[in-house]
Amino acid sequence: MAKPLSKLVSCVILDLDGTLLNTDGIVSDVLKAYLVKYEKQWDGRRAHRIVGKTPYEASAAVVEDYELPISTDEFILEITPRFSEQWCNIKAQPGANRLINHLRSHGVPMALASNSPKMNVETKISYHQGWKESFSVIIGGDEVTSGKPSPEIYVEVAKRLNMNPSSCLVIEDSLPGVTAGKAAGMEVVAVPSLPKQSHLFTSADEVINSLLDLQPEKWGLPAFEDWIESTLPIEPWYIGGPVIKGFGRGSKVLGIPTANLSTEAYSAILSEHPSGVYFGWARLPTRGVYKMVMSIGWNPYFNNSEKTIEPWLLHDFNEDFYGEELRLAIVGYIRPEANFPSLDSLVAKIHEDRKIAENALELPLYSKYKEDPYLKISYPPLSPSCSEEEKINYHQLAPYVENAQEAMARTRRARNVTTPPVPVGDVGIESNAATNHPQQEFASAAQLGALQAQVTALTALLQDRNAAVSHLPQGPNLLPVGSSPPGALGS
Repeated sequence: MAKPLSKLVSCVILDLDGTLLNTDGIVSDVLKAYLVKYEKQWDGRRAHRIVGKTPYEASAAVVEDYELPISTDEFILEITPRFSEQWCNIKAQPGANRLINHLRSHGVPMALASNSPKMNVETKISYHQGWKESFSVIIGGDEVTSGKPSPEIYVEVAKRLNMNPSSCLVIEDSLPGVTAGKAAGMEVVAVPSLPKQSHLFTSADEVINSLLDLQPEKWGLPAFEDWIESTLPIEPWYIGGPVIKGFGRGSKVLGIPTANLSTEAYSAILSEHPSGVYFGWARLPTRGVYKMVMSIGWNPYFNNSEKTIEPWLLHDFNEDFYGEELRLAIVGYIRPEANFPSLDSLVAKIHEDRKIAENALELPLYSKYKEDPYLKISYPPLSPSCSEEEKINYHQLAPYVENAQEAMARTRRARNVTTPPVPVGDVGIESNAATNHPQQEFASAAQLGALQAQVTALTALLQDRNAAVSHLPQGPNLLPVGSSPPGALGS
């Protein structure tokens, strides 16, 4: 619950790792691989020990927690190159580009304050177009005597901006960062990067689920103007797989039949998207394309132990369709995940979400995605002898062939290059055809080559249905296939 907001601010100071960049969610991949060297297994439940800490403090915590037979300095020497080589792959948090572009276009001064060394900060943001020039001040942890939770870094930012600390709004994802901002005398919005942690941020002036939920007007800043009929358009993303039996509460408890997907193969993909209520289009190959509203998250009312995805296809079906392939094109966002005082209030809110989604999907902005190629393309049939794991791998791979081809097509158009269709099974896709997806031009030959390599690899993997996801090539700006690239310690 947000505290009463009365102060107006003149500038915004942002943390980097975990706030603007999705590093906290992917550090585990690096550490998981690294710890194998010492026959140790990464425990994600200990992630809170490193989030928001300085690189040295985070490294010391790992050495101590896993009883590594090396010093903290030796650990840093070993782990730093593993992180550094992956910085180009770290993704922006949902809403990060939107926020930066919005504040910049309205002339709101922005600064970046991170516990990471400044050189690392500047390297990370160099892979995100327009970021570096958007910040009037950038300060790294090596430029102050004490990192967060000390207020020193935020006090120094205010001095360089020539601003009174009380007129600064800090946006942070970690407890050390929030503590630092408040100690500096600033207003602080917390965007916790670890799940189920919101109740710990009691000192923050406001706690929000993600950057998508930030309301700048609460702080006297220009409001976003991109919400349309209670929905926020987002860059479409896709997920698909066989329908499985869920918790058994959709129809029985809520009276709302959801078509659940396995989270075993999609946990990395889901970690890239904030919990909340989304909507879009769903396709069942033998039935058609339907409007859809869905929740992503832990469902606070039922207190799920894992992050799940629960789509509700807005159509009355006469029979179950367990095992059928379900494809989802997610095109908009409605609201953050929330808890409810009663089951009735939860059900009422879900039906309100349904109404919002149904109306929004009639708008041309969203209705055009009903014809999205992903909802129409057919892939080679699965062998009846495939194991459940192989089926999950197959469904996890399939959506990204289309995405990779479209990215390659945009790249070629940007460089005035044409190419024949790349066959996927028995289907040829015009890779230089216009699409409904937002434009994202890739300018370098290296990126084009990497995308071409991915399309080739994905096509081969789909034809070899027993192949593993891990065989995918690595390269700059590759689309994710079931796993997130490593990041770096430090906030």
